[in-house]
Amino acid sequence: MITYLLAAVGLLLLIWAVLVVVTPKLIYRTSIRIEKPAEAVFGFIDDYANAPRWLNGLTDVQVTGGTPGTKGSTARYTFVENGRTVIFDEEVLAVEPGKSIEFRLKSDDLILHTYLEVVADGNAAILSMRNEVTPLSLVMRALNPFVKGMMRGRQEADLMRLKEILEQG
Repeated sequence: MITYLLAAVGLLLLIWAVLVVVTPKLIYRTSIRIEKPAEAVFGFIDDYANAPRWLNGLTDVQVTGGTPGTKGSTARYTFVENGRTVIFDEEVLAVEPGKSIEFRLKSDDLILHTYLEVVADGNAAILSMRNEVTPLSLVMRALNPFVKGMMRGRQEADLMRLKEILEQG
């Protein structure tokens, strides 16, 4: 009986090890309807000065190259997570002014590739985000099965904060 138990535990550890080494990218989507014109929503999001108001844990954004909000521009985001400082370097990959932006955020632990689109829906806007996460560190690879839900939940909370700010202001 103990032999079977040890074999089962060994098999589970082997499966986990393979998942850690061969980690697939995680893809998730979020969207929200905001009762403001699409141009106002995109303009607010596109202004780095507004980011700390709606992105949880963001303490600072510094432009590091190019003209903000244009293809090829770069910025550094500083988050404080449970007392730990996490730095993300952003590169803007594509922009359709007033409508969409595609960017890549890279930290020591992961790469987050995001496509953000704002579409008019009458006098309101639908903000949609498609995210692709590539874990880099061993810790993130080990947590891979849990990361998708955590990141989606966090982004949904950030979007709710954004909605509240824009609809109340």
